[in-house]
Amino acid sequence: ETSHLSDNFSNDLCPKKQQLPISYREENAEAPFVAKMEMRDITFREFRRCFGTSCFRFFFKSDCEDCSAPYQWTIIDDDCAVLPIFEGRITAECRSCSESD
Repeated sequence: ETSHLSDNFSNDLCPKKQQLPISYREENAEAPFVAKMEMRDITFREFRRCFGTSCFRFFFKSDCEDCSAPYQWTIIDDDCAVLPIFEGRITAECRSCSESD
């Protein structure tokens, strides 16, 4: 009975927080990079820190603004911008960028 009580006690101390899947795929890559963060607004700065990326241009999947397609890819490069959540996750595609971009 003691172990049953300790199980309940530890569960109360560490309640499970809802997680937000975040992923991005590099050009020509077969599989995406995936991370999970606490469910909240995520900024572009946090996204870059999570994946350790800096020399890429990111396109984030979001609802299509003119309703002409099921979704759109939006370029985000402002570190303070809150990233769009599409179908319960943040999804990005990236391309390497040169100094001429």
